Amino acid sequence: MRPTRYITYEARYKYLAGPSELTITIPPGTTITDWDPAPNVSADVPLTWANMAEPAGHVRMTVTIPDDIPPGTKLTATATLRDVTGRYVTAKRSITIRKYGTNR
Repeated sequence: MRPTRYITYEARYKYLAGPSELTITIPPGTTITDWDPAPNVSADVPLTWANMAEPAGHVRMTVTIPDDIPPGTKLTATATLRDVTGRYVTAKRSITIRKYGTNR
């Protein structure tokens, strides 16, 4: 039996000023199993947090990868953080699914 596959994403930030908004889009087909802190605006995709802790902090989430996603599939999550000054940053994190039982 194949073990359940998980991905943990973490978005860290610093130098945040005033009201802010963080949006995270998780890869299609994945399911969120845990987050810290929970989204306070929208728990639907994209996930949204408002008024992030200042001046620094992080958001961490774990998603489950379904068994029917074939090896070679690229899964990408995107995060965008904006603050009151108009500054924003967007980051992407991708992984490629490997064949079960291989280290390559």
